[in-house]
Amino acid sequence: MEPPNPPRPSKKKIFGKTLKYIFQGGSSSGENRNEENQIPTIDFPPNVDEYEERALAPLSTRHISDSTMNLNDKLRFTVRCRMGMVHRWWHMMEERGPTFSNIREIIKSTPFGHLVTMSRGNCDKHLLFALVERWWPTTHTFHFPDVEIGFTPLDFTCLTGLSVGRGEVVPFDSRYDSGEFDVAEVFPTFFSDDRIARLKTKSGIKLQFFKDYFMDPTSIEWSDENGLEPLLIAPGGDEEIEYVYAFLLYLVGGSFFASAHNSIHMGWMAGLTDIQAIGKFDWGGAIMAHLYRCLDDFVMCGNELKQLTGFTWILQ
Repeated sequence: MEPPNPPRPSKKKIFGKTLKYIFQGGSSSGENRNEENQIPTIDFPPNVDEYEERALAPLSTRHISDSTMNLNDKLRFTVRCRMGMVHRWWHMMEERGPTFSNIREIIKSTPFGHLVTMSRGNCDKHLLFALVERWWPTTHTFHFPDVEIGFTPLDFTCLTGLSVGRGEVVPFDSRYDSGEFDVAEVFPTFFSDDRIARLKTKSGIKLQFFKDYFMDPTSIEWSDENGLEPLLIAPGGDEEIEYVYAFLLYLVGGSFFASAHNSIHMGWMAGLTDIQAIGKFDWGGAIMAHLYRCLDDFVMCGNELKQLTGFTWILQ
């Protein structure tokens, strides 16, 4: 017959001995611990006054806040984000009703559906410049007289619905722009060979292409003024998916990654050709990083004011 198990000490007793071990440096049996097993002494950091002061201003004095330009000269800058045109294009499709209903549903199924359905006014350059000129490239925050305000990934996600830091790197294939990939293969219905020489540039495809073959023909007013029939897209056909590609490419290249050129890089098509796979890429992280870079370049222009690029629509 096996002997009964010895009684276990109560939790209260164990807890009491544990506290004694922690605060008195002893063991649970009351024996002294070896010196190497004693609780190490905590080294507190030095006083703040002992740290060297870090200059928040850039090394050069080319920040726009030090510029000698007057306010009127500063407000002559150009905002390259074309989100207003995206919303206008979307409104045209809504006016056409059932003709573009399937296209609208496909676009809303992408991660960008929340952005294109938002209603916003025109760009206020006074407000935008008042905010942007307080951007500091060394801290990536807006510096005001009594407070410092940051634009965090959480802020970006709440405003756009796009997560930051989750997913694969957004692909970009320069072969679309170099000519190795034929642009006409992406838009075979709308982009014939005779239009390539007129609308294709080294920086991508001209913005005029989207206006002439997608935006204007969609507008009923434009069709009435020119005596033409408005654009009709057959559901489920090749024209439908080409129209979706054009809208998404204009949104991504003309708003999210807006540049100073009057064209859009076709290389962004690498992440848009598979509609179902668009959501697996980290669009939020790429857009936010590009915006940071564009703000840094703009405020460090000195007296040579540059064009404001990037997704600046989100700052208003």
